[in-house]
Amino acid sequence: MNNNKSATSWLQTLQGSLNENQALPEAKYLQLATINSENHPEVRTVVFRGFVDSSASLLIHTDIRSQKIQHISTHNQAQICWYFSQSREQYRLTGKVKVVTANSDQQQSLRLQHWQNLSVSAKHSYYWDTPGEVLGLDDEFQVRIDENKHIEQISDNFCLLVFSVLAVDHLQLKATPHKRSRYVYSDDSWQTIKVNP
Repeated sequence: MNNNKSATSWLQTLQGSLNENQALPEAKYLQLATINSENHPEVRTVVFRGFVDSSASLLIHTDIRSQKIQHISTHNQAQICWYFSQSREQYRLTGKVKVVTANSDQQQSLRLQHWQNLSVSAKHSYYWDTPGEVLGLDDEFQVRIDENKHIEQISDNFCLLVFSVLAVDHLQLKATPHKRSRYVYSDDSWQTIKVNP
């Protein structure tokens, strides 16, 4: 589904919020909620890595071995909650997630580009042991890095989450009274609805 061309209204607003809050390190962090195998929500903080080719699809990095990948493989619906403290705005983005792995047929050049932009320490993290595995009683997590490993070679554990937005709830708390808008993708176009805050 390509809904990028008609998403200009909310997308421009979100990009404006990113610009206004860019001096704050926390502005790049957002909360991603997925649905686990028991149909319960699970939320975690992730890092916003940009948009796909100036589109309305957001990019997130993750480890293919993480639990969120299992969730997405069963339920690809997810929601993002993103708060900007400088402008006092909240965005809730609802959409579908596609996972770009080493075995994906498309977007490998995008995956490689994002790998190349990672720091050395971030690249090393994709060679660590499996996230979330239980440690023994006397164990401590050990980072085992083969210094001879060519970290420029992309790890099979590194993948991209492509979050395609289907609905947006935007709440502006700076204004009195507060302002709230909903943007919904339906019938190949975006509809904007002003609602009570």
